[in-house]
Amino acid sequence: LGGNFNTPAETLVILNYTYDVLNSFNLFTDGNRTQSGVTGALKYLTASLNTNPGSNFVGGKPFDILADIGLLPARSWLLYAPITMSEIPAGTYALGAQTAVNSNSDFAAYAFASNGNPSSNSQGLGIAIQFGSDAHQLSVGTSIMLENGSGLGTFGVAESGMSSLSNAIDVGYSTSLNDHVSFDANAQLGVLSSSGLGIWGAQEHTTFSAYGVAINIPNVLSGNDKLVASVRQPIAIDGGTMTVRLPQTRDINGDISSSLLDIALAPSDRQLDLGLEYEIVLDQYEALKIGAAYILNAANVSGEQSVGVAVSYSLEF
Repeated sequence: LGGNFNTPAETLVILNYTYDVLNSFNLFTDGNRTQSGVTGALKYLTASLNTNPGSNFVGGKPFDILADIGLLPARSWLLYAPITMSEIPAGTYALGAQTAVNSNSDFAAYAFASNGNPSSNSQGLGIAIQFGSDAHQLSVGTSIMLENGSGLGTFGVAESGMSSLSNAIDVGYSTSLNDHVSFDANAQLGVLSSSGLGIWGAQEHTTFSAYGVAINIPNVLSGNDKLVASVRQPIAIDGGTMTVRLPQTRDINGDISSSLLDIALAPSDRQLDLGLEYEIVLDQYEALKIGAAYILNAANVSGEQSVGVAVSYSLEF
C-alpha cells in the first residue's frame, strides 16, 4: 500500500460562520428585540446599573454594544455576516460602559466572551474614545481577542492545540448631513498571530479588515417613515499564510517524513453586502417594514450571490 493518497484541504478545518438567514429574518421582523436568556439577563443587569448621570451601561450581543458606543453604524437586519472580530465566535455576549470625560468627549470600555462551540472559546476587550457633538461624532478605539482552539473563527476538526491573538484598531463616524439625513461609517483593521500543534503550525502577521456605511433618511414619503441604505464588507483576511505540516513520504521501516506547506489565507474575492430597509408607522399600534438584501461573493466565494426580500407587519395590542 505504498501508493499516494490525497484529500481536499477543506476537510482539515471547519469555518465557523455566524451568518444565519433564519436568524437575520427573525431580527428583521421584530426590530432586534429577540433575546436569549443570557442577552435578556445582561440587558436587565445593565439597566439596573444606569443610575449615575453621565454614565451608560450596555449589555447583550457585541454588535449592540459597539453600536451603542458609536463604533458601528445601523445595519439592515437582513445582513448578518460578522463585521467585527467580536461577532465571529459563536454565542458571544458582551458588557460595556461609557462615561463622559468632558462636554465634548466620552470614554468607553467593553468586554466579551464566548463558549458557544465545544472545540473553542474566546475572550476579548476593547476601549474607545468618542469626540464631538450629537451632529458630528468620531469614535476611535483598540480591541484585542484571545481564542483557544481557533484562529479568527476557524478551528481544526481534530484537537489542534491552536491558540490565537488578534489585535485591531476600530474607527466609527457619524454625522448629520442636514435636518433629514444622517450618515454612519465604521472600519476595523487588525492583525492575527496564532500557534498550533500537530498538523497546524504558526500563523503570523495575518491581516484582516471590515467596513460598513449607512445612510438614514427619515420622513421620505410621510412624517413617520424611515429609509436605511447600507453597504458593508464583512470581516475577512486580507493577507497572510498558515503553515501546515503534512505527511510526505514513508520509508521501508514505516517511518513517516513530513513537510511544511504554507497556505495563503486571503480569499480571491471579498463578500459585499447591500441592504435597504423602509419602515413606516401606520398609526399608534401598527407598523410596516420592507427590506431587501443583496450579497455578492457570499462567504468570500467568487461569484456566489444571494438575494433576500422580507416584509413585516406588526400590530401591538
